[in-house]
Amino acid sequence: MLYPKISSVIPIVKEFKKLNTYSKYLLKCVEIAQQKQAIDILHLNAIFPACIPTLQLIKKLKCPLFITEHWTGYSPEDGSYKGFIKKYYTKQIITKAHTINTVSDYLTRMMKNHHLQGNYQEVPNVIDTELFSPSDIIKQEVTQFIHISSLDETQKNVSGIILAFAAALKSNTNLHLSIVGEAPNKANLQALTNQLGVSASVTFLGRLMGKDLVQAINRHDALVMFSNYETFCLAIAEGFACGKPVITSNAGGIADYMKPDLGMVVNPKNEIQLTESFLTFAQTKHQYNSALIREFAVTHFSKQVINQKLTTLYQLALA
Repeated sequence: MLYPKISSVIPIVKEFKKLNTYSKYLLKCVEIAQQKQAIDILHLNAIFPACIPTLQLIKKLKCPLFITEHWTGYSPEDGSYKGFIKKYYTKQIITKAHTINTVSDYLTRMMKNHHLQGNYQEVPNVIDTELFSPSDIIKQEVTQFIHISSLDETQKNVSGIILAFAAALKSNTNLHLSIVGEAPNKANLQALTNQLGVSASVTFLGRLMGKDLVQAINRHDALVMFSNYETFCLAIAEGFACGKPVITSNAGGIADYMKPDLGMVVNPKNEIQLTESFLTFAQTKHQYNSALIREFAVTHFSKQVINQKLTTLYQLALA
């Protein structure tokens, strides 16, 4: 099926048409799947807007509904969970769900704060631990940090990372920062490194995926994240799978799994703490056990572990 291009000069009409077309095609896809094999369970990944046609499917199929949610919009820092339509349909689907799988306890709390009561189970995001795995690298005198994100300033605070890194360079010039990601504000971040006089120590790698991303992670000593809010943070888990420690803010869901063996934690927006962490890590990086960090990722986020969690929940629902 070819998904048609939606056009309208009136924004609200265009959004309505998009939602209507999306619902129609999703229902058609489920109908085709049902012709090939009976459907015993519906599993909705991310509530809105797919919840609208899913409400129709529940009535038709009469089978248990599972939801996986990882959206940051429920957090007060993001604040995107608003508007009558979004709230109405979200509450409707939550009441119909057998189980709501959230990627962190933090996200569960945020959803309950919006009076979205239900049967919540924590099921973290899954990581391909076969793809994201350690490789031998040549030890370098320069301590290499890598940041991976959408470069969204409101959430990821990349400028804060650059400012803290620039301050750390004044005390230790044997530091380097790589930034992975692509966004319209990348030029502003590059301009900031020029303004601070640290462009020689900061490299922008653009968007990387798959093996290219794995190789980039493995060339560095640690990840650095400085988010203002997160429900999980996939980049950190992928770094762990490569055996890399992380310097991160304890924002949202990150605090649920961070512990000293995995890296260093700072408060969101606290650039002084982040600067100190850059410098401390450079002196103590050899104390981290790569195999132990990797083991944490495999035992918490691997396909096998998440598959077993979901299988157990499915079996309970069908019993």
